[in-house]
Amino acid sequence: MRIGCWRVLIVFPVLFLGCEESGTPFEDLPSLSGTWTGTLDVYQLEEECEINDGSHAQGSAQLVLQVDSTGIVGISEPYGDGAVWWGTVDENLEVIFHKRYSFDCPDSTYRDSAIYGGDIRKSGQNYVLTMSAQEMWCPPNCRFRLLYTLYKE
Repeated sequence: MRIGCWRVLIVFPVLFLGCEESGTPFEDLPSLSGTWTGTLDVYQLEEECEINDGSHAQGSAQLVLQVDSTGIVGISEPYGDGAVWWGTVDENLEVIFHKRYSFDCPDSTYRDSAIYGGDIRKSGQNYVLTMSAQEMWCPPNCRFRLLYTLYKE
């Protein structure tokens, strides 16, 4: 019997929230393909940059995943800003997604990338994808932590 640990990735350090005993590894990775809808929470990490006149904002989010049998994930963001996503999901349903994005800043266009870490878990009959990363928007002091909580439709 295997033990699978759930974790939350905050920036890059891993904070273990708990472990759950699990049976066999998840084998039907392509079944995770489809539309995932939920929320995006954005948290301010630097005092110079506010979000909607505060330190936290929440909005809706949607990603479309195309998962192959080896765990390679193609990702599109139907209502996004043109960011390019790609990633992997393993048999323990841990995800690593890469995001390349850009922002129009006052003096120029700023381009950067982020690595999102998280996991997919079963909640009732549904799957829930939770992942987070730190992004820099219009440096030097505009860092934010983004947390996605998405449900498979």
